[in-house]
Amino acid sequence: MISFISGKLVRREKHRVLVNVNGLGFSVLTPEYDESLMPKIGDDIFLWVRVHVSQREIKIYGFLDEREVEIFDRIVEIPKIGPQIALSIISHLGVDGLMRVLKEEDLVTLGEVPRVGMKSARRILSELKDEVSIIYDSRVKEIVEALYRLGYSKREVKAVLGYIIENINLPVEELIKKVLLKLGEQNG
Repeated sequence: MISFISGKLVRREKHRVLVNVNGLGFSVLTPEYDESLMPKIGDDIFLWVRVHVSQREIKIYGFLDEREVEIFDRIVEIPKIGPQIALSIISHLGVDGLMRVLKEEDLVTLGEVPRVGMKSARRILSELKDEVSIIYDSRVKEIVEALYRLGYSKREVKAVLGYIIENINLPVEELIKKVLLKLGEQNG
């Protein structure tokens, strides 16, 4: 399985980028990102990817944020919900927006996402509404384990646990950096 693609950005369109990886061009479908998040043409780009093979084609779906690929994976596991619908949800709601929709069980907002509709929205909501706590719990656990591996004590980790939960929507790497700075302030 291919987990990521790293190379030079050759072309950027609304939902697709072309990435040159050592002379091989990969066309990657992406969520509709804000211009400020995407690198400039000719700059390096790193995308978390999933490859989907159908009878007619092979498509690569790419994401700037690892959380997006985690949500994408969870959505496409739902029966009769494919990668195009998952990509549309991530494009229009983002990870945080989807988490809010699931937490509030907001069927209308989910149903208004292009390609989703009310029938699929019901299916997605029923399958994923319990995932919110699982996703958050796994992310908290991952950060806490990283802090233990770095040598922090249970007392030190417990002191920043509330901060971790408040900022859980940040990418894991960024949150760990912020937590380390916070721990440094407390110990320093």
